[in-house]
Amino acid sequence: MKRIPPPVPIPAPPAPPPGLADDVVASGLPVHPEDRIKLFSPSQWELFVQEWVDSLRGEYEFVERCGGAGDMGRDVIATVKGGKGAWDNWIAWPLSTGKRGWVLDVRRILSRTIDGSSSY
Repeated sequence: MKRIPPPVPIPAPPAPPPGLADDVVASGLPVHPEDRIKLFSPSQWELFVQEWVDSLRGEYEFVERCGGAGDMGRDVIATVKGGKGAWDNWIAWPLSTGKRGWVLDVRRILSRTIDGSSSY
C-alpha cells in the first residue's frame, strides 16, 4: 500500500509594508503597463488598437474597427489624410495567443491584396 506523505505547513505571508494604501488593498498591487497588455483578450486588443490609432487623428481621415468573424484580417483600418485612397491596417492579436494566428491573418491579407479581392 502506498503511503501518503504528511502535510507540510505553509509559511505565513510576509507582513505588508507600513502605510499600505487602501486602493492597493482593494485592487491589488499595480501592474506595469507592458505586463497589463499581455493579459488583454482579443476584443480588448482591438479596442486598445482602435483607441491608439484614433489618437493619431492628425494623420488619418477616418478610423474604423472591423474586428470579429469575417473581418478578413482588418481589425482596425484608417484612411490616410491626403493619401488618395491609401489606408493602413492593424491586426490586433494579443500577445497571449501566440504567433500562429497572427501569421495566418497576415497571410490572408497579403493573399487578398495580391489577388485583388480586398481593397479596404
